[in-house]
Amino acid sequence: MLGVLVFGLLIQQLSWFGAIDYELSKRSGLGLLIGISGTILFFRVKWNVKWLVWFGSYAYSIYLFHSFGTSGGRILVKAAGLELTPVVFAVSLVMGLCLPVIIELFLDPYPLTRMLFLGRAYVKKSTGRLFPAFIRNKT
Repeated sequence: MLGVLVFGLLIQQLSWFGAIDYELSKRSGLGLLIGISGTILFFRVKWNVKWLVWFGSYAYSIYLFHSFGTSGGRILVKAAGLELTPVVFAVSLVMGLCLPVIIELFLDPYPLTRMLFLGRAYVKKSTGRLFPAFIRNKT
């Protein structure tokens, strides 16, 4: 399977850089071959990247609250007078991913905010700490 993927990607790159005359589209057989073999390869590799696993535990909060971070990042960059698209993109990406994590850290420990903003069960957590927001204990 890896050989098929490498062959397909080689043809794709040669086509894109004009080394061979081949019209590559997603509806072509080669495009289908690259897509299917790449997908199978990624399902079989099963990488275990710990920071992605940790970050993935916040996926629902990122889904719910990413728009606040991305729009806020764009507004801050524009207010700073920067118009460069890569800067706007980078700041919006970082804020769109990090702000929802921070929001969840503050909302998750308290039963009412946990239920209203995160859609989770109204469960009282006893942490024994003054500020429980930095304890990661999902239910």
